[in-house]
Order: sequence, then C-alpha cells, then structure tokens
Amino acid sequence: MVRTTVVIPSFNRPERLMTCIHALRQHAGRETDIIVVATGSSSETASWCARSGIAYIALPGEVGFAEACNKGLRLAMTDTIVLLGEDWTVFPGWLPSLQDALGTGSRGGVAILPGSPEDAFNGTSAFEAYSGGACLAMRRQAMEKIGTLDPRFRSGAWAFADYALRAKLNGCDPKPARGPIVRRSDGAGYGDRDDPLGAIVLDRRTFAEKWSLESLAII
Repeated sequence: MVRTTVVIPSFNRPERLMTCIHALRQHAGRETDIIVVATGSSSETASWCARSGIAYIALPGEVGFAEACNKGLRLAMTDTIVLLGEDWTVFPGWLPSLQDALGTGSRGGVAILPGSPEDAFNGTSAFEAYSGGACLAMRRQAMEKIGTLDPRFRSGAWAFADYALRAKLNGCDPKPARGPIVRRSDGAGYGDRDDPLGAIVLDRRTFAEKWSLESLAII
C-alpha cells in the first residue's frame, strides 16, 4: 500500500478524536502517518496524542477547518495526503477506495470519499458528494499545482467544494471514491465547533462571492 498521511483537524472533542484514530489504526495499516491539528483543545487531547505516538499541532481556538488542514498539509511528508474530520469513523477498504479514485496521469490526483451510499452509487452530483464527504485525498503533485485549502472557509463542506472546483480549473478531474466506508458521529459538527451551521452559511456566502454559486455545475 502507498504510504499515506492522514491529517485530522480537531476541535476539542477528545472522545470523537480517539474513536476516529482507533478506527484509523485498525483499518489503515502500518503505512499510514497521522497528524492531529488541534484548535482550542484541552491538555487531555495533547497528552493522549503524545502517549499514542501521534504527531500533534496546537493552534489558537479561532482557527477554522481549512486553515487547520493546511497546517497538516505543510508538514506531511508522503506523496498521498488525506484530510479527515474527527467526526468520522472509517471501516475496512476506505483507503484503497480513495487511492483508486485518485487515478493516474496528469488529470488525477484529487478524490473524495462520500459519506453515504446514495452519494457513492446513486448519481449524486459532484458538489453534493464533496460538501457531504467524509474526507478529501490528494497527491502531492496535484497539491503543488492547485495549492492548499482556502483558509477563509471554516467548514469542511465548502472548503472541499472550493478545492474540487480549483482542481477542475487546474486540469485535474476530482473523483468520488466508491464508498461509503465511513460513518459520521451522531450530532457531529463539521468545522466550527461552536456554530457549525453558522459556519456553513457564511462559507456559502464566501464561495458565492469568490466564484458564484452557478460555478458549482463545473465540479
């Protein structure tokens, strides 16, 4: 299996983070590095990561989802990098599915793992797959062409949609993986821990001002 780095932004939810990482270690194999980027987290999270041998970065609490991801992206040393929310639990086969979707050649290099069977198999639009997706995977070559995530986005939904559009405009063809091989925690917020829905509304406005909502059809 190709060596992979999994970057997990954490928003002071130690129980969910531990559940996420336990599943990763069970279903990702030894060829996987883990980087936790914690914003406003307690010492409990830092201590647990240290005991578990997991790379840990602490950031101020006001840092959003995309900026937290970028910190991990810049530290990753592998060719394949996965951004995974701490609200998700992976199951067998999730990583090979993502790696297959990354494809080969100049148009490959970006993939999403949808969060539901409908997203994966029933003709869900690319935007719906990205905005509801569990994780985003990229090859280093693609990241060097596209760049990192836009730090203005505080939610995973719009950060991933924005990245997919930028990938398309830079000659890549982002693909949904054949999933779902993940499960989201009940009541989980994705990104802004205090007001996840508010973050999504603001991010939608940011996306519209940057691209226009009609550009979603390009993805």
